[in-house]
Amino acid sequence: MTFKEQEQFTKKNSDDLLTELSNYQGENLISEIVRLGIQNLMELERDEHIGVGNFERGEDRRSHRNGYKSRQLYTRVGTLILQVLQTRDGAFYPSILERYQRSEKALVLALAEAYLQGVSTRKMKMVTEQLMGKEFSSASISRFSATLDTELDAWRERSFTKEYPYVVVDARYESSRVDGKIIDIACLVALGVDSEDHRHVLDMDTAWSETSDSWDRFIGGLKERGLRDVRPVTSDDHPGIHPAIKKHYPGAVWQRCQRHFTVNVMDHAPKSKRDDLYDRLKTAWDSKEYEDAKAVLDQIAEDYQDEHPKLAELISEHAWKTLA
Repeated sequence: MTFKEQEQFTKKNSDDLLTELSNYQGENLISEIVRLGIQNLMELERDEHIGVGNFERGEDRRSHRNGYKSRQLYTRVGTLILQVLQTRDGAFYPSILERYQRSEKALVLALAEAYLQGVSTRKMKMVTEQLMGKEFSSASISRFSATLDTELDAWRERSFTKEYPYVVVDARYESSRVDGKIIDIACLVALGVDSEDHRHVLDMDTAWSETSDSWDRFIGGLKERGLRDVRPVTSDDHPGIHPAIKKHYPGAVWQRCQRHFTVNVMDHAPKSKRDDLYDRLKTAWDSKEYEDAKAVLDQIAEDYQDEHPKLAELISEHAWKTLA
């Protein structure tokens, strides 16, 4: 469509819009303005896809019009009844609706997460009414969750074709709705670092609690899906993780997570010593040579031996495990 043709189309559509709005007898004028605007944008985009305007002939034609399909669009200004345009080649879909679908999907995901974490049905209705001009019941949110679960399952069952030599595993507890009750469940997570130092979420699973069996299933599942050539695996000191790593990745080196270890150390240290401990631990971990780092840790343990023997024992017996 040439610039002149677009200009003529815009003028004609503007006249048609004004006529339609002048004859509009409904209560929500803003809603009708938005509806007509979206409808006309879709018309213009379909004409560009086809190559010629309505009732026109030309060598640039790439397809033909093929009617409409009704669709409801929920917006802040009310529910819009749109006529989604179609083409005979089946390759056209309005970009404005594609963008809306992505936004709607993100919103549904947020709503599903809020519902699963225990947000009340009353609050859910208030939120959806404000965001979309429509209430979603808890049953509707549950159906959305089931749809999202299908996509999550496909992601969780995918095979690994890329190498992730560095792997980090951890767990956290999240409040979730299970059989109508809100309980805390363990969420097991694995991150992989590729050869370009980019982090990727490899897997996520849930368990009633963080146990040796749950970690064995989780880490074994990574291997079954093709995760190979893992060198160091970093985690906290949970007793179920290390045996699972040795079982499924016997050649991998286990490294105790420095962040978790710092938390453990601070639990044994008086507030007046925490800044000093943090700075000295960081000095050790920033050292390029293992022996230099080990010497710093040994000195920390020796300095705290008399006044804080439990802290000194923790550092002397376990701090070396944090070194790569």
